[in-house]
Amino acid sequence: MKRLNLRIALVIEPEDGFRRSAVQFLRSQGWIVHGVRRAEHAFPVLTQIPYNLIVIGSELPGMTAVEFVRVLSNSREWRKISVIAITTSSTRALDMEFESSGVFFANKPTWKNDFPRFLSTFESPLHWEPIVEVGATEAALAEC
Repeated sequence: MKRLNLRIALVIEPEDGFRRSAVQFLRSQGWIVHGVRRAEHAFPVLTQIPYNLIVIGSELPGMTAVEFVRVLSNSREWRKISVIAITTSSTRALDMEFESSGVFFANKPTWKNDFPRFLSTFESPLHWEPIVEVGATEAALAEC
């Protein structure tokens, strides 16, 4: 069995240009990245793909970033996913809510400078759980 340590991220941001920039930046850092406009669009994808990181804008239509983070932190399956919240301004209540959930903050005007500091924690293979790639022979044996 061969272990794959994939770094997979999801960017949730309604603004197309900013979402594309964040996706491209993470891809340039070696990540596999997907992007969606709304937080509620992320849930069907989260059930199918083992994300290591979610980047979420704080100003979302529909489900807010705080509500989304609450769902993640209350879920046994998704609470291990690291989250970066991109904020333009913050309040003490927002800061406390995100901090209690272990969310990392990136300032929208300086996000490209803020991301590398956080992403460096993913350089250690101990930070994420490896995905096991099963070969054809092993898969056939597993079916027996």
